[in-house]
Formats: sequence, C-alpha cells, structure tokens
Amino acid sequence: MANQGDPFISAFHPQGRMKINRRFCTQPRKARRDNRRRPRVSAALLVVLWLSFAVGCARISPAPEESRPGRETATFTAVRVQLPGEVTTLDPARAQTLAEREVASLLFANLVRLDGITLEPLPALAEKWSVSPDGLTYTFTLRQEARFAGGRAMTAADWKYSWERALHPATASPTAPAVLGNIAGADAYRSGTAPEISGLQAPDQYTLTVTLVSPDRDFPRRLAHPAAAVVDSWAVSGQEPDPGQPAGADVKPGAPGESGPYFLAEWVDSGHISLGKNQSYPLPLPQAPDRIEFRRQDDSFAAMVDLEAARLDLAQDLSPDDLGKLAADPFWTNNISFTHLLATKVLVLNPANRAVDDFLVRRAIFLALDREKLAASLGEMARPAAGLTPPAPGTGSGNISGADPGASRALLQQYTIARPAGVPALELGYTSGAENSLLARGVQDQLAAIGLKVRLSALPLEELRPRVADGSLALYLATANPVAPGTEVALLDQPLPALVPGRRGLAGPGDLPSPTGIPAGGQAATLTAIEQGYLIPLVYPRLPVITRPETPHLGIGPMGEIGADVYQPRQ
Repeated sequence: MANQGDPFISAFHPQGRMKINRRFCTQPRKARRDNRRRPRVSAALLVVLWLSFAVGCARISPAPEESRPGRETATFTAVRVQLPGEVTTLDPARAQTLAEREVASLLFANLVRLDGITLEPLPALAEKWSVSPDGLTYTFTLRQEARFAGGRAMTAADWKYSWERALHPATASPTAPAVLGNIAGADAYRSGTAPEISGLQAPDQYTLTVTLVSPDRDFPRRLAHPAAAVVDSWAVSGQEPDPGQPAGADVKPGAPGESGPYFLAEWVDSGHISLGKNQSYPLPLPQAPDRIEFRRQDDSFAAMVDLEAARLDLAQDLSPDDLGKLAADPFWTNNISFTHLLATKVLVLNPANRAVDDFLVRRAIFLALDREKLAASLGEMARPAAGLTPPAPGTGSGNISGADPGASRALLQQYTIARPAGVPALELGYTSGAENSLLARGVQDQLAAIGLKVRLSALPLEELRPRVADGSLALYLATANPVAPGTEVALLDQPLPALVPGRRGLAGPGDLPSPTGIPAGGQAATLTAIEQGYLIPLVYPRLPVITRPETPHLGIGPMGEIGADVYQPRQ
C-alpha cells in the first residue's frame, strides 16, 4: 500500500498492481522499479516507441504481470478519440459535461440504454422489466452473468447501494435528485431522517424493485442517465467520495469499481485518459476496440491535421469550416456522421451578477438573440432551439418567441431612464471548443447590435465555476440536458447561483416546479427560468463524429453515451 507521501497513488487494478499517476503513465509496480534501475533509454528504443505511436491503430503489449478475470489481454488495438472538453471526475453520479458523460458511459453501466433513433429504453444490465398496473412499481430482472471489472458478481444489492450513494448528500450529485428523486423514500433519505430508501428493495440477488411516489412513464428512460449507473460497492466504499479520483492509502483492490465495457487504465489529467476493454462485460461488443485513448485537442485545425495524419482516429469537436473541408474530400465523406444530442446550448444570465439584476435588461438580451442566425453560424452542427429541451420524436418543437432587436432597444432605453449610466460592460465566460467559441462570438455580435458591450473569456472549468459562484461573470454558456427525452426538466452542466429570496427563476433544490412531480436538483431548470429571463435557449447541438476508415466503429448516443453498440446512422 502506498504511503500518503507517495506521488504514485495506488488504484490496484486486477491487471497487475496498477497505480494512477495524474502526470505520468500507469504501469505495474515491478515495471516501474525496473525503469528506475535503468534510467537510460537507447536511441533505438526511442525510434521504436515513436513509430508505434505514429501508426493509426497501434498494437500494444502490456508488461507481463499477474492478471485476474475481466482484464486479461495479450495485445490490443488502441483507438485515439478527441475529448470534447475537460474531464474533472470519473464519478457517474457527478458526470455533467459531454466529455465526462462519454467517459462515464464506458466505465459504468446502466440497467437500460436508449435507442439512438426512437429514444426508447432497451435492456442493458437489466434483462427485462415490468411495471405494476398503477404505474408505481417497477421490477427489474438483472443479468446473472454481469460482473464488475474486478471479477466480482454484480447483484441487486449493488444497484441499491449505487442509487443510495448517488442520492446521499455527501456525494453532492448535481443530477441524481432529478433522475432518481421520484423513488419513494428518497426525500427522507436525502434529509437524513431515514437510513435507506424505502422504495428501493432487493428481494433476491437478481431482482430489483423500485416504487415511485407518482407514476412516471419516462422512468425507464431516466435510468439511462449516468447518475443511475452501478458502481462496485466493495471497491468504491474504500475511496469515497469520488470513484476514479486518486484517494490515498485506503484504496481497495478493484477500484474504482467499473461496471461498463471498459476499465480505467490511465488517468494523467483532465485531457488524457486511457481505458482498457473489460472482458467481464456481459453484453457482446464485437466491434469494440481493446483500448480507447482520450486526448484533449481544443484547436480545431490541429485536430483535423491529427486526424488526416492518423494521429487521431475519431474527432468530434471541429469547426464548421474544418468539417466542411473534410466533407468535400471523398476520402472522408462516408466517415462523417451526426448525433442529435439530447441537449440545448443555453446562455445563462448569472443571478449573482448585479449587471443583469433588472428584468428589463434580461428581457432585452433575450429579444436581441436570433437563434436562427446562431444556428446558421454552426452549419450542420446545430439547429435553432425552440424550447428548454429538444423535442422527443413525434412531439412539438416548443414555443419560444423570436428575436426582436427593435423591442430590445426600447427596453434598454426604458432602463436608462432610472439608471442613466446604462448597462455596464458584460463578461461572457465559456469553456473552450469550436462550438462554444462560435456561439460566444455570435452572442457578442448580436448584443453589440443593441448597444451592449460584451467581453469574451474562454476559461477552464476550474476557473469558470468559481467565477459563476462569486458573480464576477455576468453571462456564461452552459448545456442543458433533459433528465429524459421529452421532459421539460433539464440539468445544466454548470452551477447556478441561487436567486435572491422572493424572485422566481433558477433556484435551489426543491424550489422549481416539475411537470412530472420530480423534485429538481440544485442545477435543474424549468420553463420558469426562461420566463424570468435567466436562461436563454440558443441551439440544439448536432455532434459531428469523424472517424478514420480503418477505425473500429464507435457510435455516440443521444445522452452522450459512447460505444460499439450505439447505432449511429450515416447522414
């Protein structure tokens, strides 16, 4: 066991005694000791290593080491994937951004998954399920062959543990209350007045029964959300509060308790993560690569060059111009597809910032923004938003009014009657990426047309979130993800400062109405937020996925789930 001062924090994966180092490569202990005894590396070896990384799909052989069920592999194909953002956690209960959900979907599995076209729930680790006539009780039959990556058999008790852990206040999940909060007894458990969730029971090893407070036909769809994934209770309990994060000397063998088709092989930093194939995963994935290497590349042109030079196998964050260049090349035409994400790019007017305190200013900004033009600036990568959440198949498109710059200017003139100094310069914060950069510039230009000055700031997550909380950012871009297809309750991937008491709009847990009766979490929003002008839907993103022809198929689903079993039509 590593000492507290040891820079290599132990994770003890069953494939050798692996250690996670956030700056250096993960490797078995014995191999690391050997490297220390032989610090010099020959020029010939350097050439071999360089050539292995330059090949499109590298064949890699792990160091010989004792292996256990779930992780034995002799050689495997590595697919290099562009991360669409930062990954600050591997905890499925805390995954918020698209990048975090993509990685979490590979490490942790759910009872159900969504069909990429119809969005209907399909069996995953649940073999089947049934619902009572009153719509309140769901009974899930679990796959008996399901095992965690460490080899331990998965039981209903693990699902009960995982959902109770996700809802526990100490976990501080921003999404679990909206995903699982309709389970009977969840409120009492979250408030500390009950030791367990009464509506969540495991009558035997392979049966999970869930009783709801009120009927919810979308409940199975909600269970495709990362917050409802299963973690290995035996592994995670030794390294709370964050599975996957280095956790000191108490980490138990098998951590971080992966249940999905991959296990964590290496986590260098927020933009460098490698996964290995979990041979214990019960569902067949014949096209799945044996290793996935996520790499952050914010520069669109550099990502396109890396893709063309076979230094990258899958790109998903290119600008419309660079995407258009590839689409015009016959070599790439049949290797470009789009995923209609269940997400909405929104502009948030920070309730903690005094510059947007007045409703006249918020309404003026709302009316100034032309969603049609913003979507057009992104080409095929977006369509204009007509509501807080994208419409489910076969439903309407929302009822948000269009832009009216004339009315916007009139509201600002009315505002200056009481405040002659007018609206001060506003700062708009956003995380880097091709789509966010274009949207931010589009918002800046449209607000300049009504006389508002906006300064743009591209910020990493660890800087953006504190500045949202302290109110120094007046505006920021976020992504709203519906709890389930067709619902009007969305979860934002950025924090929401609470409003001044007595105001309507974005608020804390339990303060927002929900059309399905499900209590909203601290980062949830409903149409009330739009009515009060604190939340402005901009576009529904379409995620471009560009793969090299020789790359094993990896689809990206509507919830940001990624895998070889995701059906992704060519468009």
